Amino acid sequence: MTEQSLDDAPSDAPVDAPVDANTRLLRALPAPVFTVAYGAIVIALIAGAVVLADNASSQESAAPVVGKPARPFFPVQTDVDNVEASVRPYLITDTASARTASGVTLTGAMTDQAETDVSEFAGHVSRLLEQNCVDNMTVRSQDNVRINLWGYCYHSPGAAEIETYVEAALENSADSVSFSFYPGLPVEHQVALTWFEDTADDADAAMDSWEDIEPVGRIQQVSLSSYDPAAVRQKDVFAEPDQ
Repeated sequence: MTEQSLDDAPSDAPVDAPVDANTRLLRALPAPVFTVAYGAIVIALIAGAVVLADNASSQESAAPVVGKPARPFFPVQTDVDNVEASVRPYLITDTASARTASGVTLTGAMTDQAETDVSEFAGHVSRLLEQNCVDNMTVRSQDNVRINLWGYCYHSPGAAEIETYVEAALENSADSVSFSFYPGLPVEHQVALTWFEDTADDADAAMDSWEDIEPVGRIQQVSLSSYDPAAVRQKDVFAEPDQ
């Protein structure tokens, strides 16, 4: 009877079992390299999962925001020749126009007939603004009162509003009356009347007319200013909230 050594004892796993190619590649990598690569993969997977979860949460919780529409970012281009042809020469004379970045600028002078019939003048200006993108318009009266209309692109402060404040400027010897449109802001329609006086007494006299100048129609704010060599006087009047 012979004794069998431990080396000759049968093994549970075959000694020459085939090794997978990926396994050989992993075994060939140095341990530090394998550790760093494996850690980077795990961190990338975790970060990706966090981003996906955050995006899903944002999409579920974000409520739709519907803002107040403002004037078009790219308004329909206004033809300069069409604007000039639309001006009624018996109301506005000495006109000049040019293209701006967003529309047309127009300057001119009120005729005697326009100052006699401010209502017709105001209606004409209002239609001119509504039918064209005249976002910068200045007309001077016979006494050199500046009538400015700024920001009105296919929009108008209204014929009645133009008439009201142009008459106030002419009757009270203001130096300028300016209509401004700020679409999308809490105060969209603003009118400013300005006096430049040589003495404090003249400035005080100009202020006497301010009590009768109030916001009407679309106008939400009226700004009244008087300047003399020594002081500046200013008053702002706001429309009631229901207007």
